[in-house]
Amino acid sequence: MTDLTLSRRQPSVWWGAMIICGTVVGAGMFTLPIVMAGAWFGWALLLLLVTWGAMLLSGLLFMRTSLHYPQGSGYDTLTKDLLGRGWATLNGLSILFVLEHLTYAYISASGRCISTRSALAGLPLSTAGAKITLTLCVAAQMVWLNTTGVSRLMTFVLAKILLLILLFGGLLTQVSLPSLISAAPVGESYWPYALGVLPFCLASFGYHGNITGLVSYYDGNKRHITQALVLGTLMSLALYLFWVTSTMGNLPRAAFPAIVQQGGDIAALMAALSNHLHVSALALMMSIFFAFRCDCVLSRRYSRSV
Repeated sequence: MTDLTLSRRQPSVWWGAMIICGTVVGAGMFTLPIVMAGAWFGWALLLLLVTWGAMLLSGLLFMRTSLHYPQGSGYDTLTKDLLGRGWATLNGLSILFVLEHLTYAYISASGRCISTRSALAGLPLSTAGAKITLTLCVAAQMVWLNTTGVSRLMTFVLAKILLLILLFGGLLTQVSLPSLISAAPVGESYWPYALGVLPFCLASFGYHGNITGLVSYYDGNKRHITQALVLGTLMSLALYLFWVTSTMGNLPRAAFPAIVQQGGDIAALMAALSNHLHVSALALMMSIFFAFRCDCVLSRRYSRSV
């Protein structure tokens, strides 16, 4: 081993974990309680734990496979070599379909939020204008986040997590245990709703597009990559549990049908929680959090340049 190799200092496991956590956790987390309201807290807790374990295991298996290929090899290279060109084409189209819909969902949902918040700030901006502005900002940040920009991305991820805890941490002090462990109404069961929640939980732990980037980032160091995957997914699981416990512990299950009728979005959930939040600058802080949620889209694309 040369002196040059010995002198190279690999990035901290912490930064890799933050890349994974920033990819997994986004503003879609806010809809978890709404989607899981039918299955309620017990099933929600079980499903989050099971899907976390399943997705972590699949990620570790994918990482082990990636280590047998040149650094930078992605889904297409691995799938083409292992399953053939036909499956590689289908896999590529599937990834393109998912990423296109994720990008559309973030820009479409954020456009209305940005338009509303800019109007409150005295800067009228149409929804279409807000979407165009957001698209340009995302494109600019993708250029700004080059191969040396990991620390820049981490700044946004850290700020997002800290803001979430500051904004909603007070809800944990008001959690109602009887509400969390309440039994299903007579003639009704929770478990059928769990079947519909399972795909949503699996999608909530999607980070596998970043694994090949981490292989290059850590120069194939299996131990560091494994630690980053475990720590990053554990942090994501902790944030999910924090949010689900905070909301379901403050809102009874009977309150969620009204939230769904009002659109089932973040605004409807915030309106229902307004009596439990004691933050005077709630609207401003929520707007700031929305600004950070684009890092999930960025980190998925960023994995190809790390």
